[in-house]
Amino acid sequence: MKKRILVLLVFSFSVVYSSTGVLNFNAEYSSGLVKIEWQTSVETNVKEFIVEKSSNNITFNKLTSETPKGSSSAYTVFDMSPHSKDTLLYYRVIVLDYDGSQHVSETVSVSISTAGISATWGSIKAMFR
Repeated sequence: MKKRILVLLVFSFSVVYSSTGVLNFNAEYSSGLVKIEWQTSVETNVKEFIVEKSSNNITFNKLTSETPKGSSSAYTVFDMSPHSKDTLLYYRVIVLDYDGSQHVSETVSVSISTAGISATWGSIKAMFR
């Protein structure tokens, strides 16, 4: 009886801590793209990290995915085409485990704004293409 309880406790402990949490999740807009960064602690049983993007904080679509690098890793991905100027975008990371379970990070928002002069210059260049 004692052996069964011990085995059950060890198994439960490993299941609870078999995945990872997303730490220091951040997104920042600069020079026409969004830089998305996060860190992890333990990456046991993690199949992939899926970065999602939304314009309304309700419906998210896959932006990209990253293969786990191993415990205590840092990740950086870029959204090369944040849409339209003067908008608010939302990003989150889904941690997908091999057993099919998913863990959703916090959602971060990024304000996309284009300076008036760069918007005008872009319009002028577009006329001559």
